[in-house]
Amino acid sequence: MFGFATTPSGYSMTHDPKSWFFLSPLKNRYSLGCPIIALMAGLVLSQLGVSADNLSEHSATRDLAAAKSFAFGGIGVAGLISEGEQSLRSVLQQADASEQLQAAIAHATPADKLYILVGLRRCDRAAYRKIFESLGRANDDVEVARGCMISKEPFRQILSQIENGGFDGYLSRPPR
Repeated sequence: MFGFATTPSGYSMTHDPKSWFFLSPLKNRYSLGCPIIALMAGLVLSQLGVSADNLSEHSATRDLAAAKSFAFGGIGVAGLISEGEQSLRSVLQQADASEQLQAAIAHATPADKLYILVGLRRCDRAAYRKIFESLGRANDDVEVARGCMISKEPFRQILSQIENGGFDGYLSRPPR
């Protein structure tokens, strides 16, 4: 609870430690702590052209590049879409989706590369073709989730399914 105490320099406010902001004396001046700092940080970032949208759009690419398994459609007991599919959908909503996907390929796991190919097939067929041809020789096994089943499947087999449009329909449907 806020209270007042008389000091030689005038009145000063005491603060409640549970409060999200506080008033503190600085040479007979009072500052609003956290709210002022947050406001100043927001102003600085807005002047630099940084927005929450820019930060979140690239976090989707980072999330996509962290996929451990490849899965489309409902998976698990609840039949929810995978984090990899959610991240891909987020990236595909950005104006620079193709550039983000192409940049992510350098650090991508085999599962990531498959998501990237599905995304590029949807938004940039020329980039898709170039990357598809460069990955055709890969022979790793990839963890794949289909419904409630998780298995290892040959990378080339999933590439063939992507090439034949086997995952195109998933991105046309609303997420579950």
